Amino acid sequence: MYFNDSSYSYDSLIKTASIIGTFLVATTTSITGNASVGVLSIAILLAVALVFLLLQKDPTQA
Repeated sequence: MYFNDSSYSYDSLIKTASIIGTFLVATTTSITGNASVGVLSIAILLAVALVFLLLQKDPTQA
């Protein structure tokens, strides 16, 4: 099967995100001893990503 460069980088991004997410939840859970706080760490990470996404300039408006 043929993969172009963009699909390869997207696949790598998904694999990296799954590793980082699992590591973040496991580390937070082991530090706090509470699995709910471990899952909350992912929610905090998504909220920070949303802030960065909202701060981006619209490329169609010059």
